[in-house]
Amino acid sequence: MKKEIEKEIEDEFEAPIENENYTPQKPSNKSAFILIGLLIIMVGIVVFMPEGLMKRGPKVISAKTTHVIGSNYKTYGDDDKFAPDVYEIYALFELENVEEGQTYKANWMREGETIHESAMLIDEVVNKLFFTVPRPAGGFENGDYIVELVHDDNVIEKLEFSVVEEGCDLEYKTFYARDLGVYMRYNSNWMFETASNAVRFSGYEGDEDEFVTINLQRISSSAAGGEYESLESLYNGFKSDYLEIGGVVSEFEEVAFYKSEVNYYSIKFDSTFTLEGEEYSQVTHLIELNDNYFYQLAYTAPTEIYEDHLVNFHYVLDFIDIVK
Repeated sequence: MKKEIEKEIEDEFEAPIENENYTPQKPSNKSAFILIGLLIIMVGIVVFMPEGLMKRGPKVISAKTTHVIGSNYKTYGDDDKFAPDVYEIYALFELENVEEGQTYKANWMREGETIHESAMLIDEVVNKLFFTVPRPAGGFENGDYIVELVHDDNVIEKLEFSVVEEGCDLEYKTFYARDLGVYMRYNSNWMFETASNAVRFSGYEGDEDEFVTINLQRISSSAAGGEYESLESLYNGFKSDYLEIGGVVSEFEEVAFYKSEVNYYSIKFDSTFTLEGEEYSQVTHLIELNDNYFYQLAYTAPTEIYEDHLVNFHYVLDFIDIVK
């Protein structure tokens, strides 16, 4: 009866039941080698996976070259062609998986010959890297250039650009002012002038748009020692000034001003006034930056050409960015 039960269990589980007559078989040499090999592979995975497979290296998301005019206020133009007299050429890289302690290098080459090298040690984790090649005496030589981004002796990104006598015909440039806290795109055929907490863009003297202007001014609130405590009181101040010179001012309306993932409170109003015998039209946006500061952003032009150049202001509104 016992043998029948054991046979039943053995058939069901397909395994021998231990008894006094059962002698386990010695595994073959081939089986032993397979087992040892599997153990080595498993140990290798445990030991090396965290450093080799699980750790992700830096990955470039975007890259571009730009040029800079001036040392305090920077004007960028995204392109791959530059004039010999640009102040500097920048290479901008946006990356993922950047870690503290990593070192990145930029190798700048012209016609295959290295002209400049620079390195950056990451002491604070960032995802944007900036490298520059300064203008040599006499300007950049015409020719084809390459800048390589190198990490751990591996080239992880490469940008190509050229320097030509004619330069590049950009439709816009980008103005950056750290003290004002803004990036602004503006007509590449325009000039700009700066003053304390303000910048003014306009056409060049003698051009049709010489008196077409876009102004940005940062104004302190009463909390920071200024005169006005709110956008409404600031509007009333501007309105009073325009009325004093015989101008006409509309009522203000709230408008959207969503930048850098922040929805800033903003109002706008229109006005007309006469200056040296010529009528001007103006649209003004007032923006509440924070408790301490307001922005005044205004487009002004002789009324007869106001509509012709209004697109420049719309472009500024679309692409202005607040830098915190």
